Amino acid sequence: MLMPETPGSLALYDELIDQLAEKRREKNISQRDLDEIIGCASGLVGKWETKSRRPSAWNLACWISALRCKVYVDGQESERQGRTS
Repeated sequence: MLMPETPGSLALYDELIDQLAEKRREKNISQRDLDEIIGCASGLVGKWETKSRRPSAWNLACWISALRCKVYVDGQESERQGRTS
């Protein structure tokens, strides 16, 4: 069963995608190169970063691994922020 999308869950998702895109740029990895590293279709990372498509859980895990970062989830309802490092 999939969890329903709520404005709060979509905001957290968007924040995570934005942070991963920023981390990719910090590491000077092009979207095309990341497509190849992850092993996904050409142009898919760009679609994820513009939020026109959503990565599967597996692709999201591959993306995080390829950037060699970790995802931390803060369960505080008041702050509602995840962060990457």
